Amino acid sequence: MQIEQLFIYPVKSLEGIEVSSARLEPRGLAHDRRWMLVDDLGNFITQREFPHLALFEPRIYHDRLVILNRKSGSEIEVPFETSGEKLTAQVWNDQVNVPEVSNPVSQWFSSQLQMDVRLVYMPDETKRKVDHLYAPNKNDVVSFADGYPVLIANNASLEDLNFRLGSEVPINRFRPNIVVASPKPYQEDDWFRLKTKDAELAIVKQCARCVMVNVNPGTGKKEKEVLAELSKYRKHGNKVYFGMNAVPLKLGTLSVGDSIEIF
Repeated sequence: MQIEQLFIYPVKSLEGIEVSSARLEPRGLAHDRRWMLVDDLGNFITQREFPHLALFEPRIYHDRLVILNRKSGSEIEVPFETSGEKLTAQVWNDQVNVPEVSNPVSQWFSSQLQMDVRLVYMPDETKRKVDHLYAPNKNDVVSFADGYPVLIANNASLEDLNFRLGSEVPINRFRPNIVVASPKPYQEDDWFRLKTKDAELAIVKQCARCVMVNVNPGTGKKEKEVLAELSKYRKHGNKVYFGMNAVPLKLGTLSVGDSIEIF
């Protein structure tokens, strides 16, 4: 098997970027989910409540992001260096102290979304721990991702879902970082390690899915069929699973076409 696709999502819940290679760092792929939008109370906002966030398209350069609102045509430069005040941001059950990128950037997002928001950045000194029940090491950290540094998806499993749906949804519905293709669907349920020539990840648990998989990334509108179909055959208890959460063990560069070993 090999790596088929790689994705990063610089701003949590905005559109992702497909890349040919990426550095695997302690928090996941470089630049992945290091930025996040929060409301006026510091709570994170996502496509769960605001599906039109899918229409914000980031591009990444060596010193900045450029984010385009595909609906309005307006765009903003987001510098890597922050100049805003420190805030307390809430990500699920975690509170982290992080800086606002800048007031002008936050004002642009507020104008585009027609609600008061701020764009914050997670610097290296901010440590958000991976759930200790699944972390291979007690000091494992994660960025603004929901809980784990890396998400792995299997194209064979997507093909099975699309067959059941009778239509095709793209892999980016599931916002993976690493996409592979095994001979059979859902073989990833039994994987524990993914290793390339330069890097290694511990595969720690199945990824529970939510209504975000119903958001059409092309239109920014919610549909219903994806989660409903998955619920018919991928539901265990009260959760629906697709993809695998992973934590870096050995850091290095990942590239599309890299051969992988699975344990």
